[in-house]
Amino acid sequence: MYAGIVEGLGRIIDMQKFERKISLIIEPEFKCNDLIMGDSISVNGVCLTVTKFVSTAILVDMVEETIEKTNLGKLEKNSLVNLERCLKVGNRIGGHFVSGHIDSTGEIIAINPVEGAYNVTIKIPRTLIKFIAPKGSVTIDGMSITVVNVLNDHFSVTLIPYTLANTITSQYKVGTQVNVEVDMLAKYLDQLIKHEVPLCTQ
Repeated sequence: MYAGIVEGLGRIIDMQKFERKISLIIEPEFKCNDLIMGDSISVNGVCLTVTKFVSTAILVDMVEETIEKTNLGKLEKNSLVNLERCLKVGNRIGGHFVSGHIDSTGEIIAINPVEGAYNVTIKIPRTLIKFIAPKGSVTIDGMSITVVNVLNDHFSVTLIPYTLANTITSQYKVGTQVNVEVDMLAKYLDQLIKHEVPLCTQ
């Protein structure tokens, strides 16, 4: 479980491609010496397991589904990624509850400057739009961000200067593929409504 508050960037210093998986070696740009093998870490919003950790690098593996359904399969050596260690009980939650299970990738279709910030429009599958609400939260590449507007197949968010300076968002451009996780509470509510047992009346 995560909060969607990026702790820092990581750089892909090496990657090994196998038939059905890709191993990434990531060099964090911040201290995370408390990590141990088996810990979970969010990489661009994707919950991955630390399979090896040394003082300057993290090794994680991606299986076929992760490669196909997220933007991690498009990473190259020297790519930057957003990193967040999992939550600890007692920590402040600055964003919202994030599982690290990506619902879909989205495509950036517009970037417009707004008073030192940027308004970014992201297109996603229509089936996910019902889970996005104005002023609600959405996770983009592991970042908990407030939704501005929602239309038929896209939504917009505002990226403030701090976010641009401390995450991979400074590299965003029209056509960039981003990982999107919608609010888990909205998904649970949708399931409850679908499986609601009608009251018997006589």
